[in-house]
Amino acid sequence: SPPLATPTGLTAQQQSLTKIHLTWSVVSGATGYLLERTSAATPGVFTRMGGGALNGSQYLDSTVTAGVSYGYRVAAMSTGDTSAFSAVVNFATGVQQATIGANITASRTLYSDTVYVLSGYVKVTNAATLTIQPGTRIVGDTSVVGSSLWILRGSKIVANGTAAQPIVFTSQRSPGNRRPGDWGGVIIIGNGIINRTGATILTEGGAAGQAENYAGGTDNDDSSGVLRYVRIEFAGYDVSNGAGQELNSLSSHAVGRKTVYEYVQTMPGLDDSFEWWGGAVDGRYLVSYESGDDHFDWTEGYQGRNQFVIAFQSQRLVPRPGSGVFSSDPRGFEGDGCDPAVSGCTLTATGASTPYSMPVFANFTMIGPGQLAGIPND
Repeated sequence: SPPLATPTGLTAQQQSLTKIHLTWSVVSGATGYLLERTSAATPGVFTRMGGGALNGSQYLDSTVTAGVSYGYRVAAMSTGDTSAFSAVVNFATGVQQATIGANITASRTLYSDTVYVLSGYVKVTNAATLTIQPGTRIVGDTSVVGSSLWILRGSKIVANGTAAQPIVFTSQRSPGNRRPGDWGGVIIIGNGIINRTGATILTEGGAAGQAENYAGGTDNDDSSGVLRYVRIEFAGYDVSNGAGQELNSLSSHAVGRKTVYEYVQTMPGLDDSFEWWGGAVDGRYLVSYESGDDHFDWTEGYQGRNQFVIAFQSQRLVPRPGSGVFSSDPRGFEGDGCDPAVSGCTLTATGASTPYSMPVFANFTMIGPGQLAGIPND
């Protein structure tokens, strides 16, 4: 038999900060492969991977350390013959960057070894689930005003961070240069009940035809997924220049109570920190820090329960130019039944839109500066 050829096409791809996936071309006549690894700590010293011969032409090395450079080589083997080793391929894992500029129409996972840039209005549609690993950072494209993440009705977000590895949505700008309104924020639309009538009721903040219909929900037990140990920073976008059409840090339209909001923090946003339109989603351990408008705002029949809530206000940071203006009436709480100034709301001497807004807030603390820095004492 002719001697075995040396494997070609050895490639290394990062799967996470601690995993490298290796592939190579199949060699005719080979019954197995020998894969060896060296590292920058012991250059020229190779160790066998997988404990011996590998059956296939791929291998997942899950024993790497982030940032350390490794070298790999592979040889083919059969009964009585082993080829020469391939040339060494070097690879080191590290944080990568990826841009998301189109709607997400199939389930997808965002990994902690990558910084994801949201460019424009990015919407999770088609009943897809967006899963986000603990420790992942997602930044808004500051060159596209209003860049934001939308979870549409029927789709879900599973952002399950931890105390040690929170999931952070923030500005693309460097620390020290970030401002409220650098990007749009997170918008979730569920199938919960609202008290505003009409076949089409559009979300706020939908610039250039991007608003979404949240009318007609019937299920306050609906689930739009999980936000746990999530921080949302420098968000908000006022498309109306003060006329009440804004994106908030976290906007919840008709979100059902089987959705989980726990350990969610918002930091200097342009408009509200948390705003609910109907639905019944509960929340625990919610923190609002330096809001541009209201810290907690509800309307249109919201019936959720929120416990262990903190709002802190000492100032309002200067927003990013071109992203809008601050509200003239910021509040800790703003609670409405249904605004009679918009279509589909009833407020007469004999009745009002039902179901009524009846949220519960328990164990909350609000700290404000009174009328310092021009902030009204509401």
